[in-house]
Amino acid sequence: MSRFAKLETQSGVTPDNTPSDTPLMPDAASYGQEPLTYDAVMRKADASFYSGDFRRALQYYSQALQEDASRPDPWIAQVLALIFLGEMREADVWSARGAERFPTHPGVLSFRGLTLTLQGMTSRGIGTSDFALSQGAPDAICWFARGWILLEADNANWKMCFDKAQGAIAPQEWRLTAQMGLALERYRKWVPAIEAYGKCATANPDNPFLWHHLGICQRQMGFINQAIESQRHALTLKPSWGAAEKELIRLTSRPLEGLITKGVQWIKGLVVKR
Repeated sequence: MSRFAKLETQSGVTPDNTPSDTPLMPDAASYGQEPLTYDAVMRKADASFYSGDFRRALQYYSQALQEDASRPDPWIAQVLALIFLGEMREADVWSARGAERFPTHPGVLSFRGLTLTLQGMTSRGIGTSDFALSQGAPDAICWFARGWILLEADNANWKMCFDKAQGAIAPQEWRLTAQMGLALERYRKWVPAIEAYGKCATANPDNPFLWHHLGICQRQMGFINQAIESQRHALTLKPSWGAAEKELIRLTSRPLEGLITKGVQWIKGLVVKR
């Protein structure tokens, strides 16, 4: 069995692309333990997602669907985890299934539109997003998905959509802002990504994953001292973390890289202004 075929089976998609009801991971009852509630599973899923363990988060979101498939949140979250894992075939299957179950839910439809766009079907994706936005007052998740769609389409209006998403959540709510940071980082939008991760790190200063990604974006902009500080803070929170250690070694052993990067960014800024 190929790696991808095995992954399909584990994620509840049969080899013929027909979604099944098999969970990604055995439930607690399989081990003679007290089954977790839906809310408890979702907390574990979110904790895994926002520590960067998208694979484990995906497993828990699938388990949450086993507990209660009538709620849209795990459907949306499962698709998001699959996107960050790069499993677009499965993201397509699960976003389509979610849209069938929730044909008028703005968030589910928004992520269906995003999944279509990320597979190169931009017109269909935007059309699906348009329909989602027409289903009542759009919430933050709808504007985030719309902004990501426009990022993929290289449309400058992505920023307006992200601003609307940010304005629709409470100042202390950092999770959606973290998702925006991850999306922005994918498209090398370093400055807005730094802003997003900075907000998250302020609201949730004990999360090493956020500090690590903040440091990566700071390095890309040539802010070497700040990047070193961010990676060191990540290691304080999560000692011996390989990813942060590797990044810190890169920062401290190649100091000229930061100056070169900063110079390149400055030159690009001049070109844009002209």
